[in-house]
Order: sequence, then structure tokens, then C-alpha cells
Amino acid sequence: MEILLTGGSLRGKGADTTVLACYQEPQCIEGDIGDEETEKIARSLIHEDDFKGTTGEVCSFTVFREDTLGKVILVGLGKKDALSFEEIRKAVNAVIKEAIRNKAKILALTPIGYTSAIQEFDIVRIISEISCLSVYSFDTYKTEKNKRFLKQLLITCKNPDSPAI
Repeated sequence: MEILLTGGSLRGKGADTTVLACYQEPQCIEGDIGDEETEKIARSLIHEDDFKGTTGEVCSFTVFREDTLGKVILVGLGKKDALSFEEIRKAVNAVIKEAIRNKAKILALTPIGYTSAIQEFDIVRIISEISCLSVYSFDTYKTEKNKRFLKQLLITCKNPDSPAI
């Protein structure tokens, strides 16, 4: 799996699956895809109590974007004031596992939890580490190797050229 840092918005990056993060308390969506339909679906899932926003909870849905179907994974981060590195690790692991279940090829996300007191470079580091650990499969001695669908992870940062990142 290739991990790329990019700047700008999640839209227009060629990803077939994008990630939105949601806090449990206060119940709000973090990140902006810039697509009204996607945000409308995510907000309706939250308001109908289908999605609570607990740590690691995931919900995926399909949207129609630019003549193609795209998947969106909504992930819970837990309570905003109690967000920690461990909560972010659990959320990233849940996202990667859901992306693999959905057979995503290119996954795009912003550094989830960045609006909290945690620094962007720490979140980018956690996302890359946990992503690599989540897709690892010990199949050295297996005759049939597991087919890997997730080819690329795009992390959209505010400042991808920062020396800290």
C-alpha cells in the first residue's frame, strides 16, 4: 500500500472511498468533503440514531459523484474532550478494516481528530503506522496469498510540505 500526503480538499483526488469522522459528544462531523449530498446522508444517519459516534464505530454508504459511485466511511471518534492517541488508533484501524471489506482501492481522509488539541503531524504519523499494521497479512508460507484491494492511502493535510510531517 502506498501512502501519499496531499494538500487541499478531499474532492478531485481520484479516491473511490472517502472518510468522514464524527464525535460522540458534541455530535458533530469533522472534515469537509464539499459534497452536500454526502453531508446530508451522514447527518441523517446521525440524527436517526443509526450512528452514535462511539470510538471505532463505522458506517459506510454509497453516493453518486461525477458519473461514478463512491463510498463514504463514517467513523466515530468518541467524546471530543476525551480524544487521545489511542482513540485515533482505534478509529483508523476500524476505517482500514471497513475499507478492506468494501474492497476500496484508493482511500482518502483528512487527519481525523485534528480540531482537538492533538497536533497534525502526530495524527499523520498514527494514520500511517496503523494503516500499515492493519493491512499486514502474514502469508509468507501460504500457497494462496490474500488479494489486497487497498492500493493507496491519501492523507489530505493543511500543510503537506511541513518539515514536521
